[in-house]
Formats: sequence, structure tokens, C-alpha cells
Amino acid sequence: MSPSYPLAIIGGGCAGLSLVSELIRMGYDVPILVIEPRTTYKHDRTWCFWATDEHQHTDLVSKRWSSWQISQCQRLITHVGESLSYQQIRSIDFYQDMLARIQNVPTVDMRQGLKVTSLIDRGSDVQIETDAGTFSAEVVIDTRPPAMTEKSAPVWQIFSGAEIRTDTPCFTPNSAGLMTKMVGDAKGLRFLYVLPQSPQHALIQTTHFSLYKHDPSTLDKAFLKDLNALVSTPFQLERWERGLLPMGLVLSPQGNRSNVVIAGLAAGALRASSGYGFLRIQNWATQTASALRLGQCFVDIAYGRHFETMMDSVFLKAFARYPENAADWFLRIATKLTGDEFAHFMSGAPDLRLWMKVISVLPKRPFLKVIAADTPHLFTAKSKAS
Repeated sequence: MSPSYPLAIIGGGCAGLSLVSELIRMGYDVPILVIEPRTTYKHDRTWCFWATDEHQHTDLVSKRWSSWQISQCQRLITHVGESLSYQQIRSIDFYQDMLARIQNVPTVDMRQGLKVTSLIDRGSDVQIETDAGTFSAEVVIDTRPPAMTEKSAPVWQIFSGAEIRTDTPCFTPNSAGLMTKMVGDAKGLRFLYVLPQSPQHALIQTTHFSLYKHDPSTLDKAFLKDLNALVSTPFQLERWERGLLPMGLVLSPQGNRSNVVIAGLAAGALRASSGYGFLRIQNWATQTASALRLGQCFVDIAYGRHFETMMDSVFLKAFARYPENAADWFLRIATKLTGDEFAHFMSGAPDLRLWMKVISVLPKRPFLKVIAADTPHLFTAKSKAS
């Protein structure tokens, strides 16, 4: 007979570990199965977001920037946060902290090195087939990333870069370059992302908001060219970091599997118009843990409101139609908004007032064309991210 659990979490990445941590914090004392294919965790990515100085993961923040820049050609906008700063968490620090919280909790059964091959919803429970045996659970929360094809998203955020150390000081440690040296063309928008860790240490990435899905390694040569143009002193590459993120992911329907909940990237955790997702995942984990603690069997927590999803869809469709104008749009937005407003717009939940402020500064014709062409879809289609 296969081992049975009230709750199983498939995937021990950011979403899965965050949910387990919140369940532990709230005193959820029923057995939890966590299945993760990795046998070891490495520093494979960096999560950034805007936040106040005090939040649930304050101790994990490795760097804060009080100001940030957006630039195109000779146009440069510098924002200074009032209540918010741009913050960074290294994935290895997050993983180690989450695993330490789980390690001595007897109700959490962490199974690493297992790959889930199928989920079979049997009505009363879910059968979980893996390459090393079978399990069952009353509720399964599936945080695995989706299989992505060219048609999975209208725009792709693709980046390649590295942590570097220079022989002499050449970075301003308290200012981040978020979208610098922006260049737009028919294929998308390219820019340089610079996160100084110290005067001689930085994470630098060449980023492409692309209309076409391609392997991040294809940006390696462009990154090295950008790096050599940016840094005139000798440097050493310490760690490469590459990524492929779907912006405006086309979500798959939940279907009839009443005991299986799709979460994480596959459920729309990333902010469609910017690609930020860490804080959205933390909010989802808190809401989901609270619901589970109250005994809700089916937990389908939204990552964003319908209005936000609709407006992001308009923005991405306009971007896909007029990518050569995107740099100017981002500059206009950055010029109009204060630092805190820009932070909320990019990664938070912008309210109607903030959206109206953004709309007032953008050119109307390209967006009206998109709305006119796609009005029925934009105002009637609803997704799990709404």
C-alpha cells in the first residue's frame, strides 16, 4: 500500500518551500509530503523586489538599493525610494533557510531526488506516480514549472549575465541599474541590468524582452560585449546566471482535477508586464497556508486582480505590436511616477489611480488599436491569475 498524506506539494522551489514555511509558521500540524527532483540546492538565481525595510524575509536580504535608474540613449531617469527600496535575495540563502525550517519538523516528509511522472485524481484522493514509487494525497499543490512552447506567452524575458569582480572600483553600491541602455527594435527590447554589490562587485545581465522564445545562452556574446563596454578595468567572471521567463503566460485550464491545485509559475505567479514574482509568491503562500489551516480542501488563490490582468494584457499586446516604441514607453512611465509609485507599478498591485497616471503619459493610439481589436477577449476572458 502506497504512503498516504493529507497534503502533498510537488516541487520544492520558491513556491513550494514558501508554502511549507508558512504552514509551519501557522502551526499546521498534519503530515505534508514534499517531492523535489533536486538532490542538492545551488545558487541558481537571484530574486529582486521592492519592499520596506521590515518584512518576513528581511534576514535573507543580501543587498538593498535606495535608488535605481532607467535609461535610453541620453535620457536617464533616477528614482529614489521613500518607503521602499530595491532588494535582493540570493536563492541559495533562501533555500538553506527554508530547508533549515523544515529539517526538524516531524510532520514534513521532504523527498528529494524524486521525479513525478503522473498525477491521477481519483475523486477521494490523488495518486502520485514517481520514478521511485507511488504516493497518495487528499490534496496536491503542483508548483512545477509548465512546459513552454513558442506560443506559451506573447513576450519572453530572456537574460544572460554573471557576477563579476573588478580589479579597481567602478560601481556605485547604493544605486541599481534596472533598465539601462534600452534599445527597441522589431524583435523586442534589450537593456542592461546592473546590480552593484560593492564598488568592485556586481551582478550584470543583458536582458531581452523578446517576441520570440530562444535559449538564454544565445545572449552570452551580447552580454560579454556589453560588459566590456561598461567595465574598462580587468575583471573576473564568478558565476553565470541565465533565465527564460514567460511574460503573460497563457494559462492552462484547471480542468476536472478537483483535488489538484496548480500554483507557481504555471498559475501566473509572474507579473505579466514586468516579470517580477517573488513577493506575489510570498503573498500566495500566506493566503494558501491560511486557507489550508482552516480546512479548505480546494485552494485556488489568485495572483492578481482581473483588472490588473486585463491591463497587463493590453500592455503586452501593444508591446508585441510596437516593440520598437517600448523603450520610450518605459521612460515615460519612469518620468511620470515617483520612485515608490514605479515600484508598486512594476511589482506590486497598482490601484486605479496609479494606472490612470500611467495611462495619462503613454501615447494613446497604439493602445486604443489593441483595445479596439481585442475588446471582447480582454473584457470577458478570465484566468486563474485574475
